[in-house]
Parts: sequence; structure tokens; C-alpha cells
Amino acid sequence: MVSMKSGPCLCATEPYCKGLCKRCYRAAGYKERTKNKPRVRRAPGPPDCHPDRKHMARGLCAPCYQRFQKQRDPERYREIERRQRAKRLPRSRAAIRRWSLWQKFRITPEQFDAMLVEQRGVCALCDRPERTLAKRLAVDHDHATSVVRGLLCGPCNVVLGYIENERWFARASAYLARHKARGAA
Repeated sequence: MVSMKSGPCLCATEPYCKGLCKRCYRAAGYKERTKNKPRVRRAPGPPDCHPDRKHMARGLCAPCYQRFQKQRDPERYREIERRQRAKRLPRSRAAIRRWSLWQKFRITPEQFDAMLVEQRGVCALCDRPERTLAKRLAVDHDHATSVVRGLLCGPCNVVLGYIENERWFARASAYLARHKARGAA
């Protein structure tokens, strides 16, 4: 065998390429590639990390490969995730609100907004405007029948919940009467 640099092959076999037989060409080519080895392609098959999953790249399944990529260049992936989150956030907030209103009260956000316009944007009990509150107005409903009654601010909604509880209301009234009598005496 002769390397490509030393000249043509002296074997008796038919020349393959660059004046070398097939065997000598491969031997010479392999020797030259050891400096700059090309990428070794992995044969398709189960990944090394999770054999039950589909192979993605570098002998890893898809989730492990993504984790590998994130570890290699965390800044790039942090920026990508920030952009994706910014795109998804408004849609997800709206979807969560829609789902929550429907699951709890069987109303849509459009019905909520119509009730808000009907109440002129204020609490149905204390007339406090929604824009002065930290949170949106709460949906007030009858727990026995699940009928929506109106929109209340947080404090009014909580107090109304206690007043509806007859046992608590009776105890609170007795407590206030006791302390009123002490103050008068």
C-alpha cells in the first residue's frame, strides 16, 4: 500500500481513484481524515439516554437533546423563551379568565363585561368604582342555586358571604348587642 502523497499505487489491481487501487485509496483517505475527522453519523436506533423513546440527535431523545442544547447556549434559549412567553401571556390570561368564569359561574367574559356596563363599573353594594380597586369586581352568586346576582368588590363579597350564613349572623348580632349594652352602662 502506498499513501496518496508518495505517488501512484503499485498494486496489480485496477486503479480506483487518483492512481490508487480501492484498498490503497481508502487506506490513504482514512489516514488523511484523522486530522479533521468528519462528523460521525449515529446509526438510527434507540437513544442512549432513554431507549424507549425516539432518537433525536447526538444519541439522545428529544427532551434530553433540548436540555443539552440549552446547557450549551443558555443565553440564547433564555431569550427565545422570554419572547415566546411574551407572545403567549395575553392569550393565556384571557383563556384562564374565560375558563375560570365558565367553570365557577357558567358565564362568559362578554356576559361579565355586560354586567359591568349595566352596573356603571361600580360595586353593586357600596358603589366603589372598579378602577380604584386592586382586583376586578367579584362575581356574586347564590351558593344554593348558583344564580349570578351581580358584581361586588372584594370586601362586600366577603361580608355578604358571612351575612348569608345565618348562624354566623346571629352570633355577630348577639356579640354587637352585648358590647353595645356594656357601652351604655
